[in-house]
Amino acid sequence: WAPPLDAGSKQFKWLDYVLSHTKAQWKIVYLHHPLYSSGGHDPIPVMTELLAPVFEKYKVDLVLQGHDHNYERTYSIKAGTTSAEGVIYITLGGGGSPLYIQRTINDWSAKFLSVYHFAFFEINAGHLTMNVYDRASKLIDTLELTKHQ
Repeated sequence: WAPPLDAGSKQFKWLDYVLSHTKAQWKIVYLHHPLYSSGGHDPIPVMTELLAPVFEKYKVDLVLQGHDHNYERTYSIKAGTTSAEGVIYITLGGGGSPLYIQRTINDWSAKFLSVYHFAFFEINAGHLTMNVYDRASKLIDTLELTKHQ
């Protein structure tokens, strides 16, 4: 059990503080429940309304999500729509439980796969690569991001 998450909660204040003070080149956040999902569970609107603006404000690069038993990668999202200056959300939930099918088609969804999978991340200074593989080790998706300083 976790206490409710709202703008006045200790958990939210901690997140805001950490993101506002980090000097990390890459900002990657992990959540269990997805803020954006086309899979088996609907996102929790209050979480999306509360957290997405914070991630956008502090220029989070990636939000890794679970809960849904599928793979999904969004385009960069800002204020609920695709934008070059937004956040990419990746659901990595194909680890062994029965898989989910795509329930909705969303403009912000770049790729949805109902497959067992794992992801490998490599960061070299200003370059991030994510390769996603199915259980036969076949490459099923790649994401490359570059930051110029």
